[in-house]
Amino acid sequence: MKLLQACFNLSIYSALFTTLINLPAAATEPLNKTLNIPLNWDERASFFTVELLVADKKIKMMVDTGSSNQVITESTAKLLGLDSSQLPVVATGKDHAGKPVPIKMQPVLQASLAGHAIDLKTVVIIPDNTELAKLGVAGMISPQLVFDNPIKLDFSQKHWTVNPANNPFPLGKTSIAYWFKKNKLFAPIAVEGKDTVWGMIDTGAGSSKFEAAYLDRQLIEEDCAVRGVTGCSKGQKNTTPTKLEFGGTKFTLPDVVLLKTIRHSDKADEKALIGIDILRSCSITINKRLDEQIGVTCDETR
Repeated sequence: MKLLQACFNLSIYSALFTTLINLPAAATEPLNKTLNIPLNWDERASFFTVELLVADKKIKMMVDTGSSNQVITESTAKLLGLDSSQLPVVATGKDHAGKPVPIKMQPVLQASLAGHAIDLKTVVIIPDNTELAKLGVAGMISPQLVFDNPIKLDFSQKHWTVNPANNPFPLGKTSIAYWFKKNKLFAPIAVEGKDTVWGMIDTGAGSSKFEAAYLDRQLIEEDCAVRGVTGCSKGQKNTTPTKLEFGGTKFTLPDVVLLKTIRHSDKADEKALIGIDILRSCSITINKRLDEQIGVTCDETR
């Protein structure tokens, strides 16, 4: 297992942004042909990135479906010529050490993605993080908020494809979906022998997470039990193999993270978070944001 594979997670920031603002979709240049965006796999930290061109500067953004906002760091804002001291503070959060964190906002960030002009709206600016800087990551991009067009996030083939609005993708295997506050996406997942529950689709989480009671496993320590490059993250690593089904495909995970509660929505039966350890084998198709049916296709049983 890679050093960061099981524990790298930026969910502390994602959780902060859930209650800040409801984002509109980005105002983006109309698309009249299929757009193919390479997804680059970072083996060190187990996440995908894409390259954006902003103010004639290339920046690397982590692909994070669990983030409610588009996000850049303070140093990235400075690199792009933004004066963050003049931007409004929209909220105050806390970092892993419990210290106050000012959250600022850039109303619009003009960028180019795979040669296509986009306007990212309501971009949140977070304080710098040394370990993120070491990885060369400028921030997080939430792909389901960039386009209102049909999109296919094929993590197994490392491609993010966007079609014109009048050209939806075949869904293939389908899954019901639930959208919370118009930005976070949830799908059903079931552990062997357990009821089906809701799980948030979160490519920013290195490991999938489950409520301990749902798995009938003992939670000994929750705070600071899992460490990643952003510091102390909630959860207890559990190395009991976990058999589950997601998107009509069976998986066996060698380890998961246990939590007392998981709550990113208003669903009482939300008891999981579907991380990149599952999603890396899958493709997610969304023909229209807020659709209650999406396509989920995963590699054969592993």
